[in-house]
Amino acid sequence: MRWCDVQQQAGLACVCFAVDRLDQGEALIDAAHIAGNAALGRLRDTGQPDPFTGLGAMKFEPLRLTPGSDLLLVLAALPQERGERAGVVISGIGSLAPVRLRFAGRDGASTLPGDHEILSLAGSLSIDGAHLHLSVADADGRVAGGHLLEGSLVRTTAELLVAWLPDFTFRRGVDPQTGFRELQITRSEPEQPAAITTTRPGDFSDGRR
Repeated sequence: MRWCDVQQQAGLACVCFAVDRLDQGEALIDAAHIAGNAALGRLRDTGQPDPFTGLGAMKFEPLRLTPGSDLLLVLAALPQERGERAGVVISGIGSLAPVRLRFAGRDGASTLPGDHEILSLAGSLSIDGAHLHLSVADADGRVAGGHLLEGSLVRTTAELLVAWLPDFTFRRGVDPQTGFRELQITRSEPEQPAAITTTRPGDFSDGRR
């Protein structure tokens, strides 16, 4: 854990404790006020991401695909269906038959016949399509992996976890360096967290006492 995280958490803990113990005196409130704002100030000065904003309001969606579903096509269509602009596949397990992959450095597709267990699935979902990598094992435990292609069909089930990132937009455009359609990421400017404030007993927002 970074020292600035420790400082920030300590400051916020003081605030929570002070609010719960107002009757123990104003000195504790003042200490919590100073510690909390100092911790937030140090975090901003370092330029490190604010853990309160982080990736924004990330939303998780569990999915189960039924036999015969095309794994790539279902996931590629999700952003449009959900009205989302950016997502990531966090995990995936299940079974496929057959499996279609593009191996590293190859242009064509490779078809793996027979039953395969999904070992891992990860990638990005954008309004322009999906970029997913898959690893599978056959009935003898041989493992293969690569770029997921259309035609990989669910055999019995596919259990997936998708995370949506409302503060981001993912697009895919041709990168002049690679010649491929690569991920392009944009996001709105995060709001700065407000300074921690405390109210002493008897204080009013309009300044009356």
